Amino acid sequence: MVSQYIGDAMKILASFDDTAIIEPFVSILDSEFGDLRLIAWLLTGSRDRSGVRHMASLYRDDVGLLEEILNGPYSVDVKGLVVHILREIETQNANHLLTGILQGIDEDEFPLSGAAEPLCAVPTDKGRYTVDTRGHVAGALGRIGDPPAVVPLVAVLTDPDEDDDMLASFALNALESLVLAGEEFGDDRYD
Repeated sequence: MVSQYIGDAMKILASFDDTAIIEPFVSILDSEFGDLRLIAWLLTGSRDRSGVRHMASLYRDDVGLLEEILNGPYSVDVKGLVVHILREIETQNANHLLTGILQGIDEDEFPLSGAAEPLCAVPTDKGRYTVDTRGHVAGALGRIGDPPAVVPLVAVLTDPDEDDDMLASFALNALESLVLAGEEFGDDRYD
C-alpha cells in the first residue's frame, strides 16, 4: 500500500517538470523509512512501474542530478531506485552513467552492489543497449561478484544469435570472476 502511494507521489512530482525535486524526495524516503527494500522492490519489480517511468521522463535530458544522488549520502535502496530510473531513460548519457557505476564498484563495496541487480538485464538486452554498453556492464557484473549476474552472463554466451567477440569475452571473463569469487568466499550460490 505504501509503495502505491510512493509510486503515485513519483508521478505527481514528475508532472511538475522540476528536476530539482529528486533530492528532497529521496531525502524524505531515506529519513522516513528505515528499510526501503520492499518498497523499492514493489516500485521497480512489479507490473506497475509507472512511477519509475514518469521520473525517468523527467530526467531524460539531464541525468546530472541522478548522478549526484548516486554519489551522495543516500541509502543503497534509494540508489537502487535511481538505477532503475536510469535504466528507463534509455539515452547514451544514462547508459554511460550506469556503466560507470558498475565499473567504479570494487568487490569490497557490497553496499552499492545491490544496485547491480537491475543491471543484470543489460547484457542480454539487444534492443535497448549497444554492444559496447552490454559488454562493459557484463565485465563489471563479474568484477562485483553478485550471484544474480550468472544467469544473464550464461544467456549471452549461449545465445546462438550473439556473435560479438568482445561481448562474449567480457561475459566469459565475468563468469570466471564470479566462480573464483564463489570459491574464495566458500559461497555455493555461484556454482
